[in-house]
Amino acid sequence: MPWSIFPADSILQSQHRSLGALPDVVVPDAPPPRGEAKRGPRPGHAIVATALQPDGVLAQPLPAAVAALFAERYGTPTAAKRACRRGEVLVDGVQRGMTWVVRGGQWLELQARVQGAAHGGRANSHASAPRPTPLEVVYEDDHLAVVVKPPGMPVQGRGLKPSEQGTLASVLPHCLRPCSLPGVLWRPQHVHRLDAPTGGLVVVAKTRGALAALSGAFAQREVRKRYIAIVGGRLEGAGRMEAPLDGRPCLTHWAAEGATRSARHRWVTTVSLAPHTGRRHQLRRHLALLGHPVLGDPQYSYGYAKQVGRPMTPREDGLAADTPEGAGHAAAAETPRAMAVARLGPQARDEMCLWAVGIAFTHPFTGEHVSLAIPEPLVFQAARARELAAWRAKVEA
Repeated sequence: MPWSIFPADSILQSQHRSLGALPDVVVPDAPPPRGEAKRGPRPGHAIVATALQPDGVLAQPLPAAVAALFAERYGTPTAAKRACRRGEVLVDGVQRGMTWVVRGGQWLELQARVQGAAHGGRANSHASAPRPTPLEVVYEDDHLAVVVKPPGMPVQGRGLKPSEQGTLASVLPHCLRPCSLPGVLWRPQHVHRLDAPTGGLVVVAKTRGALAALSGAFAQREVRKRYIAIVGGRLEGAGRMEAPLDGRPCLTHWAAEGATRSARHRWVTTVSLAPHTGRRHQLRRHLALLGHPVLGDPQYSYGYAKQVGRPMTPREDGLAADTPEGAGHAAAAETPRAMAVARLGPQARDEMCLWAVGIAFTHPFTGEHVSLAIPEPLVFQAARARELAAWRAKVEA
C-alpha cells in the first residue's frame, strides 16, 4: 500500500488488508512430555505476567527468552536464569526448566506467590491499591480497546511493585470492562508503547488471540499512526526523513500545519507526523536531526545532530522535501549547543508537545476497519499562546 503524508486525517481513511478471524486459544506445538512437567501455577501461586514469543524468532533457551520478553522485570540475564531455576516460568501452561528451548508462537507466563491470589488463578494486582483516575476509552469491545495515555505516565513498570502504581499497565484493569472470552489475559496488555512524556492513543489487547494478531499487524506495518507536535523553528510544506537510527532504517513523513511567532525560537511550527517504522524515540530524534526539536523535549534538542556526528542539510542523509516550500526547512549548520542553551534555558520545565492523535487498523476478528482520532490537546493551544505572548512582549519592550 503506498504511503502518504497527510494534513488532517486523510491517512486514517486508507484501507487495510483484513487479517481474518484468528483463533483465540493458542494450541501448543506438541503435548507436554510425561514425567515431571506440571500444568498451571503451583499451589499458592498465580500468573503475574504473560508474553508471546514472536513468530520468526530463532529457537532459544528458556533463560534467554525470559530475559528478552520480561526485560522490565528481570534486569539482567542472571536474574532471568534464577527465575527459571526457581520454576517460575510456564511455557504454554506447563512449568519448564533451564534446558527448555522456546520457539516462535509459544506463550510464556510467570508465576509468583501473591497475597490473596486464588489457588491456581490469576493475580489480582490492583485489589489493595487505591482506585486510579479512569483513562479516556475511545474504543472497546471484548477483544481489544484503545485508550488515551496521559503524558508523564509510563506504559509499564517492573512487575508487581509499588513503583508500578500509576503506570498504564496498572491502571488498565480499572478502566476496561471485564472479558469472558476464552484465552483472556490476566490483565489487559498494551500492544505497543509510547514514551512516558508522550500522550495519546494506545491499543490494548484483552485476549491472547487479540494480542498475537495485533502484534503481528504492528510488526507488518499494517497499522497507521498519526502524531502531532510543536517544534522549534519554522517548517513549511511537507517532506520525509529517512535517516537510520541505531543502525536500522527509519522513515518519518511530516507536514507543516502552521507557524507561530516565538521569542525563544523565533518561530514554532505545528507539524503532523506519520512514522512508517517504530524505532525508539524515532519522531523526537528525527525532528532533532532536522534542527527542529519537539517543544519541551528534555533529551533531544538543538545540537543533537552535531552531538551524534551527523550535522545535516536539506539534501543530506536521506532528507528530502516533497514540496518546493519544504526544500529550505533546515539550516545548513545547526545552532551550536551553547547558543541553544543560552537562548532556550532549561526546556525540561515545559510539557513535551508530542501526542499520538490518530490510529487506523483492521479488527482481527470482525474484519472492520477501525479508524480513530482525538483532537489536539489543550496544552498545544496553551503552548502556542505562551510563545506568541512572549514574542509580543519582547517586541514591545
